[in-house]
Amino acid sequence: ILSSEVITTKNVDINMLSPMMKEIYDYMQQYPDDIVLTRVGDFFEAYFEDAIEVSRLTGITLTAKTLGKKEERLNIPMAGVPHRTLNDYASRLVDYNKRIVVVEQLEDPKSVKAGQLVKRGVVRIITSSTVVEDGFIDDHLNNYLCVICKIGHDYGICFSDISTGEIFMTSTDSVDGVLNELSRYKPSELLVNNECFLLFNESITRKLKLHINITIKDSLFKVTDIFSKIESAFKIDSIDKIQFNHVSELHSLYVLLSYVEYTQCISVDYGSLPVSYTTDSFMSFDMDTRRNLELCENIIDRKKQGTLLSVLDKTGTVMGSRLLRQWIEKPLISKSKIESRLGAVEELLNNLEICENIRGNLEFIYDISRIMGRLKLNKSVPRDLICLRESLKKLPEVKSELSKLTSPLLIELYNEFNTFEDLCFLLEQSICDEPVSDIREGLVIKSGYNKELDKARDMLSNSNKYLMELEEREKESTGIKNLKVTNVGGVCTIEITKSNLNKVPSNYIVEKSMKTRKHKAVNLFRDSKMAARG
Repeated sequence: ILSSEVITTKNVDINMLSPMMKEIYDYMQQYPDDIVLTRVGDFFEAYFEDAIEVSRLTGITLTAKTLGKKEERLNIPMAGVPHRTLNDYASRLVDYNKRIVVVEQLEDPKSVKAGQLVKRGVVRIITSSTVVEDGFIDDHLNNYLCVICKIGHDYGICFSDISTGEIFMTSTDSVDGVLNELSRYKPSELLVNNECFLLFNESITRKLKLHINITIKDSLFKVTDIFSKIESAFKIDSIDKIQFNHVSELHSLYVLLSYVEYTQCISVDYGSLPVSYTTDSFMSFDMDTRRNLELCENIIDRKKQGTLLSVLDKTGTVMGSRLLRQWIEKPLISKSKIESRLGAVEELLNNLEICENIRGNLEFIYDISRIMGRLKLNKSVPRDLICLRESLKKLPEVKSELSKLTSPLLIELYNEFNTFEDLCFLLEQSICDEPVSDIREGLVIKSGYNKELDKARDMLSNSNKYLMELEEREKESTGIKNLKVTNVGGVCTIEITKSNLNKVPSNYIVEKSMKTRKHKAVNLFRDSKMAARG
């Protein structure tokens, strides 16, 4: 930094800031507890104190953005990362319990006139529990967000993995009960108000010995019109369709829904309803017993190696691996349910050929849960659709094998098994076999699937042909033989000499150009719905 005094949002003279820097300053005022990364060209950049923090935590070189004249120059701290590496650096920052506000360009900078600001807006807030992109969370682990609401003497607890759409709710009347549930799910982020923060912060670090990023957001805990919000989120006509044990669970669910929408900046399609359970529905362990039994994590380095899970986990998909972990963390205590599960396992063991056929098909099934999670959150890439299509192709074969089995649990599974053949056919007909990595680059939809898209692609690759055809049509309709159609920077212009101005149709917009000493006329093309500007 060139100046002796480090410029921050606390000491900067706002009147000296450029329009873009004023905009960034305003975003930092809106999100004072978070790091704001703003898209500028091919980079996401942090400024002021946020730049210093990003540089300190990630090792990015701290530079400066210079504003103003020499005698009153401002050197504003700046740190930037290439836009394609945003998730990589964001994942490093959330490890330090930071939230990242992503301010993206909402329009193509090339389409903006000189001197005007590119339109920008907050498109997401990245936290440790809301990173859903493939490669940034462990495939074999759920990534839970937890919300705790205290209503009277009861605590409503809600866990959600937004990358898979799963939501679990329960309630308890004790602090230890809350800690036991936290030790069961091991969330990566805990959302609480100040009251619950004071109750649980010390216990989480001292008793649980877990690293959980804690977010305090009192404003989200001001619950209003709770039933309408939940009904709208899950597209149900009555709150009665939500199973819950105590009203505190609905409060925690309300706050969770609000936080997900707050961080994703979209209206989220949650899909399946939340699952409510009582803490005595499964075998209960206190946090110390759970740790000492080494069910899913060993005591030494909290990894899977040497645990019960490492012995049992022979699953063929990562979805199965996550489900098995959930079963181990929540052991059944109902005799009938245990016997039903054992009966299904025994039948599969006695029919090894069927079992191996099912396993053989499962090996080709991708992580459908997280693919669907990314699709719902608008975070998917074209490759996700290919993985989904290839996975769906295997479902009819799996269901066919299940039809040969007779245990009650497997019959129930067969009856509920949806093969989504219509969706598979749609993806087969519409999606390219090798789509591009970024949907904005096009070439995702197959040629021949959509006539309008095919025509648009043809116009893009054969624009000169269309301009020549347009020029011939306009010459014929106007009688102006030296009329010329040009296309500069995506702007279609019809040039006409001064001597032919009397022949210009009334639906043209005439613009005089002193530089070329010609008159430019622009056809609005009302009939063909094509717009053109001078």
